[in-house]
Amino acid sequence: MPLIELIEVGKSYLIDGVKKLIIDGVNLSIARGSIVAIIGPSGSGKSTLLNIIGGLDSTFDGEAVVENVKLKDLSDVELSRFRNEKIGFIFQHFNLLDHLNCRENVILPSYFSRLNPKEIEKRVNYLFDKVQLTHKMRQYPPTLSGGEKQRVAIARALFMNPSVLLCDEPTGDLDDVTASTILDLFLSIRKDMNVTFVIVTHEERITKIADEIYMIKERRLVRI
Repeated sequence: MPLIELIEVGKSYLIDGVKKLIIDGVNLSIARGSIVAIIGPSGSGKSTLLNIIGGLDSTFDGEAVVENVKLKDLSDVELSRFRNEKIGFIFQHFNLLDHLNCRENVILPSYFSRLNPKEIEKRVNYLFDKVQLTHKMRQYPPTLSGGEKQRVAIARALFMNPSVLLCDEPTGDLDDVTASTILDLFLSIRKDMNVTFVIVTHEERITKIADEIYMIKERRLVRI
């Protein structure tokens, strides 16, 4: 049974009153614990696919199934809870809150959960150790390097023990050495936590760690 399944998924937008088809007839099956890279030029629909898998966009054709749940069957409240518990998001520009210290950024998902303080403390300590930033826990994002910010963002994405990490150009703002460190961290997370990665990118270096690589070509998803 796949962890993620897209069945004949399509998405269009109205642009200046004209309907523009972005993706069409996309079928995708992703096994638990795998790393999948999706490549394609800017505007091809890579981020659109991530938004559909992550439950951020429910106005699409076809079916998106994650953890045996049809996302379209969920109410807005149920979908928000599902995202918080099952899916972590990692972005190119980190999306940390500068007025919160690193620890406060990482535990943000707990505000929408029923975790008790003891469990929160256990998780935050484990994750800062995992990303090797325990010594930066009380610092604020503006004092960190790009690689450190991304590692904090990864810890935040993992806080609720998600099944899936959806990554949108996660190394796009990083130099080669720092990017390699982040990719090594992804492999370690996959091994230790059995997390499934879906990574959209235009960077060849990310495809080197992927189990499967897909390209969006003429609005369709093609395995390469």
